[in-house]
Amino acid sequence: MGLEADKEPKGLLEKLEIGPDSRIAVVGVNDVPFLSAVRELVASMVDGRVPAGAPTIFFGADTREALEKVPLLRARMADSGALWIIRPKASKAITEADVLGCIRASGLVDTKVVAFSRTHTAHKSMIPVELRGKGIPRPPIVSIPPPPPAEPAHPEGLEPSPQPSGYAGTSSGKLKAASDSAGTKKKTR
Repeated sequence: MGLEADKEPKGLLEKLEIGPDSRIAVVGVNDVPFLSAVRELVASMVDGRVPAGAPTIFFGADTREALEKVPLLRARMADSGALWIIRPKASKAITEADVLGCIRASGLVDTKVVAFSRTHTAHKSMIPVELRGKGIPRPPIVSIPPPPPAEPAHPEGLEPSPQPSGYAGTSSGKLKAASDSAGTKKKTR
């Protein structure tokens, strides 16, 4: 059988390219055995936030809506860094197509897929070499000013007549007293 039979299968951390010198940020990953193993192995791990220039980010996404954070995470990662998106397998709430579409829309390329656990898959994405150091490609923002407010429509020749100052119209047409801001009484209809 040769050399292949004597090799141990790669462990999860090795598949995820995590080593003792790794600096990792973890957001939304609640797998306790994974987090414990990473804490024991790596030089630096930040949980719950992503520092600027993070070389490796692990992001747990259970729904399509969670993927809205990917552009923000991409903005925080190092140019040669990796963003791993961990999602549930066989989920209707978030599919492989959702993840791959989001990765591409965020200016990343998918480079690897790993079985994270029996229930989850990890997708590795990176900034393409030709885009490194050039910032995040964003579509231009187009702003169209709102139209001016519409004038109220009046039938032709029937413009409302101006009311004399101090008088308010009433349906009865009778005059009644009203107070202005100084407390003096004025006659109103």
